Amino acid sequence: MDVIAHAVAHSRGLDVGTAHATARRVHARIGKSLGEYRVEDDRGRSVDVVCKVYREAERGRAAFELLRSLGVLLAPDPSLRVVTPIAWLPERRALIMERAPGSTLHDRLVAEPQDTLSAERAAEWLTALHRLPPPPLLPHDGRRTALALPRLIAELGAVVAPPLGERIAATAQAIEATRPLVRRREVLRHGDFHPRNVYVGDGPSPSVVVIDVDHASLGDADWDVAYHLGQLRVAAFDQWGDFDRLARVAHAFGARYASDLDDERRHEQRRRVPALVALTVLESLHFRRVILRSPDAAIDEAFIDDAATALVREPW
Repeated sequence: MDVIAHAVAHSRGLDVGTAHATARRVHARIGKSLGEYRVEDDRGRSVDVVCKVYREAERGRAAFELLRSLGVLLAPDPSLRVVTPIAWLPERRALIMERAPGSTLHDRLVAEPQDTLSAERAAEWLTALHRLPPPPLLPHDGRRTALALPRLIAELGAVVAPPLGERIAATAQAIEATRPLVRRREVLRHGDFHPRNVYVGDGPSPSVVVIDVDHASLGDADWDVAYHLGQLRVAAFDQWGDFDRLARVAHAFGARYASDLDDERRHEQRRRVPALVALTVLESLHFRRVILRSPDAAIDEAFIDDAATALVREPW
């Protein structure tokens, strides 16, 4: 932790000789470990930071450089930004960054399920991102893209009851059929625009700070929108057992994002997004039942039902 304290003190103007770090929370994620620390000096000054340690050094370094680039590109509107990087420690494969201020959009919606203002601000952040010129050397489609449908069908089909496996295959076929309907609009895409990765401040025009840009890439703009809408549905199911509980918030998010598009793009998006929402719901089931190996088969039918109805439901 001395290395963390030293790096933060140098960057944030704390006394290097007395700065020390105290762990507040440490946990592991797939592909990386994450720690939250408070760095303090003897003058009573403190900074809360996050230290993310990567298995692959190159991926961590790329995330650091991307955060720095996005910080510059988003600078014209300081109320819409990414978390600020502080240091990259190559010998430890560790990225140190500020702890995002505010509370996650997920937590805000759990406390107030009708908080449409926060959802609209999240949409404004995503619009700002999609308008940016991509930084150099950005990967195409990155690591966080939709699962290949044959893999999803096979792996989910192996853990659910056979009739449900057939329904997954049918839904996946319907998703695949939408691919030629529209042209993709490739943009700088976040790649994991989850409500837990969006931090919202207070006030009539709250600030938005977004984390976890590790998966950013050049890719389909509609994926960011649909993934967020799908994760709102999954969050509602987890919290209240009702996929539709955050429908009003989802409408506010989707409508605000779409309001910035021309008529042709808006029409294309409404045709494409339902299939991507369905895919997001199936991916969430895959993550629980295949990746995490959850034995909770009781959720299978609910998720499969929601994915199937997403295909014919208005996206917002």
